Amino acid sequence: MISFEKAQRLIGKNVPEPKKIEVSLVNSLGYVIAEDLKTPFPLPLYDNSAMDGYV
Repeated sequence: MISFEKAQRLIGKNVPEPKKIEVSLVNSLGYVIAEDLKTPFPLPLYDNSAMDGYV
């Protein structure tokens, strides 16, 4: 078994760097978002304890 650090180095050497591309939302299925998105308002727009982890 190899160490975690060695495994990380091996992966880093053998996996190409991801490239940023722009695609329309309709064609974005299967892609990973490259940047954080921020909304101009809080979501949900109302107090919803189910979304906060409280029952």
